[in-house]
Amino acid sequence: MLRAKNITTTEFWLYEDKYLPRHPALGAESARLVAEGKLTLPSAPDYRTEDFADALAYLRGHGKVLLDFNPHRA
Repeated sequence: MLRAKNITTTEFWLYEDKYLPRHPALGAESARLVAEGKLTLPSAPDYRTEDFADALAYLRGHGKVLLDFNPHRA
């Protein structure tokens, strides 16, 4: 994790082998919480790394962005 001023980054690997067996249960629990209104899922735009300046500008005004580090994604 990296913290700088009001920006926090957290490393997260969804497909790390040790977490794969937990995915079905976590998905079901998340769906239940959303259905009950106990979990909200605010959306955030995703930006490619070459658009980092735009992402930073959006972040400063809105508070959340997603960075896509996959150079092959369309």
